[in-house]
Amino acid sequence: MLKLNIDIEEFKEKGFIYKIDATNFNTKITQATAYENRIKYKNWLYNECLIDIEKQINFIKNYKAFENYTPSNVTNSILFDPINHLVSEFGNFFVEVNIDCENIYDSNYSKLNPDKLYEDDLQNDLKAQSIIYFNNEEAFKKWLLVKQEQNNKTISPEDKYKSFENIVTKANSEKFKTLEVKIQKNHKEFSGAVTEKDLDIRDKSRKETGNIGELLIYNLLSEVYGRNKVIPKSEAFVKLGILKPGQASSGNYDLSYFDSDGIERFVEVKSSDGGMFYITPRELKFAKNNSDKYKVFLVFINKLNPELSQYKELPFRFWENNKFALHEIVEKIQCKFNL
Repeated sequence: MLKLNIDIEEFKEKGFIYKIDATNFNTKITQATAYENRIKYKNWLYNECLIDIEKQINFIKNYKAFENYTPSNVTNSILFDPINHLVSEFGNFFVEVNIDCENIYDSNYSKLNPDKLYEDDLQNDLKAQSIIYFNNEEAFKKWLLVKQEQNNKTISPEDKYKSFENIVTKANSEKFKTLEVKIQKNHKEFSGAVTEKDLDIRDKSRKETGNIGELLIYNLLSEVYGRNKVIPKSEAFVKLGILKPGQASSGNYDLSYFDSDGIERFVEVKSSDGGMFYITPRELKFAKNNSDKYKVFLVFINKLNPELSQYKELPFRFWENNKFALHEIVEKIQCKFNL
């Protein structure tokens, strides 16, 4: 192989007409170099923070920035050195330090939190983790007290829905626009750890928001057609105190009502905070089988000012309308094997 001892720009100046771009390669090799040296950097950074107490609170944050580093200013050069680049960005972490900060964390954790309190909260609380790394007993005691106070505050289910109890939501006057289908970019990946508590909180929050949406549409239809014409169906109405346990059933729609012509309309309520909502294959199949009777109400909930909540009624057969685009999402991929 013939090696030319000249760089890309000089090569171009000598009349080479084809574009050579090494920035993508330099970016990837810098990312790989950072990841390979993450433990070395973490121990060096820990040692630096021992000297400078002000840096301690952002220790984990700064370490994560290194571990997940994606450079934005690499040069288009074959002479590019990823180590020199990282040192210029983060400091001379190749200086040897006789520290293993993970062992220190493990030891400090056992001392500060022997009863293993609020471990799900600790999992993604970077500041609390930094407190443990640097054995700040006073700060950790304060953190535990705050968590204890938060844990003692309980809100009954009735309180969550009470402010929406008598609200008859108003229609959103904006018109649906023709949809421009764009290639969906990948979302930024979450770099923390998802705990059971996180999942419980998210699931609980989604259900509570959905319940409020169904309550608002129930109130609206009851106002327009009379409460005796509206038939609540989903489990949300048990939580809302409208149905008793055992009266609800899950399935193809949330509630129904009889309109002025005596026709029963099936209603699916979707709470949304933006330009999309989710519908299950089962719900969509039922919608298509009952296309002249099936309605979807979008609800835009304002928890701070419930009276400002709004709804939008979708047109019949919305799935055939160019103002709506259905995109199937695959959340799990099955991998079969045979031993």
